[in-house]
Amino acid sequence: MNKGYLYFLTSMIGLPFCDYFAQILLKHSYDLYEIGLGRFFIQTLLIILIMLYMKLPMLITFTRDLIPKMIMAVSWIGLTIGFYESLKYTSISIALSILFTAPLLTIISSAVILKQPISKNNIIACIFGLIGTLIIVRPASDDFNVGALYSLIGAVSFSAMLIISHKYKKVNPYETQLFSASFSVIFYLMLIKFTVGEISIPTDFDFVKNIIPLGLLGGIFYALVQISHKYNTSQQLAPLQYIEIVSALLIDYFLVGIIPDFTTWLGISMILMSGLIITGKIKHNFLSLIYLKFKL
Repeated sequence: MNKGYLYFLTSMIGLPFCDYFAQILLKHSYDLYEIGLGRFFIQTLLIILIMLYMKLPMLITFTRDLIPKMIMAVSWIGLTIGFYESLKYTSISIALSILFTAPLLTIISSAVILKQPISKNNIIACIFGLIGTLIIVRPASDDFNVGALYSLIGAVSFSAMLIISHKYKKVNPYETQLFSASFSVIFYLMLIKFTVGEISIPTDFDFVKNIIPLGLLGGIFYALVQISHKYNTSQQLAPLQYIEIVSALLIDYFLVGIIPDFTTWLGISMILMSGLIITGKIKHNFLSLIYLKFKL
């Protein structure tokens, strides 16, 4: 497994912990905009400290490669608003399942925008991952509510982030992180000002103890997402997004107390299969043998 796969898998396993802290804050009736502002403020401080430690120039962040950085910032905002709103109506694992139309969007968009060919393994891996997700969700008419629509907004935004990360992979990821986080802080400050009338950030212990790990982990794991695109294409990495739902289900089980049933574990197995296919641990020839066996 190369560095790109390792970085991306690490981020996919870790990101649901951010969702866990965000859901706790939402359950404590903190406003979505307050959570967004707090998260990106912490993330901005983290990136500044990292860049100071690495002796990277910061002012140049706001003078070059502004178009990809702006698109990334807007995508970040769309992802956080869409996904955090969906957490008001669904569990982390269900919200992520709906969000995981993103790999399909990424592979299709990569073929159109980046002119990347779609391999058989990519198609097979996405099919396995999508089937696994549908098995877990077991969609019924009641599932298609406003929460699902918010998750779809997040899926489109996340797909855009992956496409931009690859298309502009030569752009310094720390610069992109600093620009996007700073832009998001300004956006949420303006949003709070226009919707509430005055800018205020909660400072009580319940808010602080959850917003700090949310911001720190978010900064670290999204940086790994961007760095991973220096080693692999968007299409290669996209199906590995399904691994995130496995992490979410484990968090639901160990931290929330939700026990997956047999059907859910079957879906998890399908998702893991998609990751093995795309990383080359399961070869296309082996899948062809399975197909022929069932055909005969």
